[in-house]
Amino acid sequence: MIQDYFSLDKKGNDYLLLRIINKVDFEEEVVWARDFSLSDRTGISKPVEQLMSYLKSGLDSLSDWNGDMEGFHSSIQHFGFENLLRTDNLIPAFILREDAKMPEINLLIFNELEKERETKKLENAYLSGKLISIIQGRSDPLTIEYVQQHIRLSEQVRYVEILIDEKNYEDDYEDSVKLANQKQLYNICKDYLQDDSQHCVMDVSIQEKVYDVGFILCRYMYESSDIKEYLGDFIKYLREILGLPVIMIVGKEEKNLEKIAKSYSTARRVRSFQGFREKKEIYYYEYIE
Repeated sequence: MIQDYFSLDKKGNDYLLLRIINKVDFEEEVVWARDFSLSDRTGISKPVEQLMSYLKSGLDSLSDWNGDMEGFHSSIQHFGFENLLRTDNLIPAFILREDAKMPEINLLIFNELEKERETKKLENAYLSGKLISIIQGRSDPLTIEYVQQHIRLSEQVRYVEILIDEKNYEDDYEDSVKLANQKQLYNICKDYLQDDSQHCVMDVSIQEKVYDVGFILCRYMYESSDIKEYLGDFIKYLREILGLPVIMIVGKEEKNLEKIAKSYSTARRVRSFQGFREKKEIYYYEYIE
């Protein structure tokens, strides 16, 4: 297991020693270390700047390297206690020796991480809004360009609607229950997709009272298998974790993102026919027509 974490130590009464440590199984190596003078209390922000630089851009972004090994080292995703997969979920729980605890450092790091998390949240919400407008066919070239710059895409794409089978709900189920299940489904989808999590959006069809999760499926995602195997593994995971009858409706394959609204339209058509067809976990447009 590879694990990275911080340690912050006092060096006498005049310096802080900030170290970034790489732990592989039971072996530890300090991959970056630097002293910071405490003679000027305003200088206490410098280690915070170095921490944030490392978090966002990795070891190569740091100056004044002085450690046990050279070379590229990927940005850390956790602080030693919990392995989190996305930087927008970082928790300020770095390791401090008892004699080195400094409230100023704790507060500065916490505030910086909160700002970073809020920025990520706003950026993700903005990107999701742009993606939904493209899916719904309400976009312009600038919107398409923005999305293309922020998520990985391929030449062959499909719109996939992911939702809980309406037959699971009785007539008297409140919208709040459906919304809560939808949110949980959305989060599980993002956890499964990891680096491709931004291909998921919520509420594409909210005006139709459909509590869906929209997913832009790209050909590169199943290069090593095929679409049925890829989506089969995906829906199996969703059903197991959520414990509810999740279904997928797969639209027609289109050439690129600019055409995704056509794929969305075909997925909606399949949904409208779904109640009259043989019950399945995954419905493909090609097998409905």
